[in-house]
Amino acid sequence: MRRQLVGLPSNWLEPVKERLAELQVAASAWDTQAAPAPEWLSRVTSESQTRLKLCTFDDDEGVARIYDMHARFTPGAGRVHFRMDRGNGRLTIGYIGEKLGI
Repeated sequence: MRRQLVGLPSNWLEPVKERLAELQVAASAWDTQAAPAPEWLSRVTSESQTRLKLCTFDDDEGVARIYDMHARFTPGAGRVHFRMDRGNGRLTIGYIGEKLGI
């Protein structure tokens, strides 16, 4: 993750910071007993079935996992890919950068 953040173009630093802050706020307010997902503060969608193979990244323990949700940021086609852990009320980031597969 650190390499991804360090490698971001400078014009993406503020949009990424804003998107990550929005995801944090949404996750913090998530009532996992009442809703399957947080109430997003920006456009968040799941990845299509045909593109899921692009969304597999190693987690902190080195286990390959699918990060099937993404939030967008601009300029360009920036993405923050993450997975939801409803049991713990957490979001885990797997990728920050250019739209995958382009």
